[in-house]
Amino acid sequence: MFLLYSTTGCHLCDEAVALLRVAGLSEFDVVDIVDDECLFAEYGIRIPVLVYLDGKLSGKKELAWPFDLLSASEFIRRCR
Repeated sequence: MFLLYSTTGCHLCDEAVALLRVAGLSEFDVVDIVDDECLFAEYGIRIPVLVYLDGKLSGKKELAWPFDLLSASEFIRRCR
């Protein structure tokens, strides 16, 4: 499962959404960090952050901004 930690009005987050679609990631949830104190504390100054949750004990993998098409594509490929 891919998540994009974001918030309303974040122009970098809007850029990240467009870039992820070009990279071929059609299914991901956008999570507004403002709604969660823990997420805001962890990601407040780092958004946008693409997160992959694999549902296993290995936890999560993160790709923090700034990322480009190549790094996003490689991250997506490694996680799938």
